[in-house]
Parts: sequence; C-alpha cells; structure tokens
Amino acid sequence: MVGKVSGAQCSVWTGFRNERFAMKSFKRGDHVEWNSEAGKVRGTIVKKVVSEISIKGYVHHASTKNPQYIIKSAKSDHRAIHKGDALKLIRTRTINKSSGSKTGKNKAKN
Repeated sequence: MVGKVSGAQCSVWTGFRNERFAMKSFKRGDHVEWNSEAGKVRGTIVKKVVSEISIKGYVHHASTKNPQYIIKSAKSDHRAIHKGDALKLIRTRTINKSSGSKTGKNKAKN
C-alpha cells in the first residue's frame, strides 16, 4: 500500500509480507538451524505440517501456503515446531570412510 504525504510517496506497513520473497520450503530429513533463547540449535525435519495443530496447549496455524515444520534437535530428543522463515538449511558434513576426509553432503562426486 502506498500513500501520499504532502506530494511525496511513502510506503505504509500493511502487516503482510512482500510476495516477491519466496517462502522457504523444506522436506523430511533436511538438516536445519534456528535461533533459540539459548543460541543456535540444529536439528532434522521430522514432519511438514499443513493444517492447524495443537502442541503443548498452543494452536499453530499452519496451511499449505504457510507450512510449519516439526524438527528434532540434534543434541537432544526435544522436538520443536517452527515456520519456514525461522529455519536455515545447513549442509551436513560426512566422513569419507575410505580416506577419512570430510566432505559436504551436497558436493559433486568425481
């Protein structure tokens, strides 16, 4: 929404995100990272939620356009639910058993 103030144009916050920004989409098994009160946490996507769900007494309003993800923490069995905007896809490091070197999971093999 754009308004005019004494001949100049200005942007007005409408409360909606700009649709030109692509929504992040993840799939089961993706390794992600997010910020918590205690710092950065890493985990694995367990489930993509596309409808309202009640967890620990809170209703999470997920939809097909705005899915939320249940994530299992890498360090504990704690499970959390977050919107895609709060998550960052991370590359996992695997150890090559034959040479013992570390390689990124998404690197091309020669």
